Amino acid sequence: MLINIGFFFLFVIDRILKWWALNSLSDISSITFFRIFRLELYLNEGIIFSVPLPKILIYIITVFIIGIVASFLNLAYRKINLYLISGLSLILIGAFSNLLDRINHSAIIDFVNLRFLPVFNLADCLIVTGSIIIILKLFNSSEYHDEKIH
Repeated sequence: MLINIGFFFLFVIDRILKWWALNSLSDISSITFFRIFRLELYLNEGIIFSVPLPKILIYIITVFIIGIVASFLNLAYRKINLYLISGLSLILIGAFSNLLDRINHSAIIDFVNLRFLPVFNLADCLIVTGSIIIILKLFNSSEYHDEKIH
């Protein structure tokens, strides 16, 4: 229960930051910190790394991924696997928040620019963090280490 409250809190923070970026950064070009960290509004109409696709295809892919992640999350809750619950919840929250952007603004609201990475937002960080948790858990699982190489 506590995990769910924490994840909901992250979702709310992401929505507030995107609202702030949309309403504050659209009036100015950018806010720069330490020459490398820049806050600037970028509306991403494409999919990952701004790859352009027809909007209907983006919606189909996004809803399909959310459905698959939600199904795996349901299984993780049944097995009480906290690593998978954490990782999948982060992915689901980030994907859902970005889907809300697409529905409301026809684009994802990105605003963090580190200059050496594509512009991103907190939801993107949640998706990446959730993916890393799952990957690390898979590589550290007992089934992986117990396999014998023939």
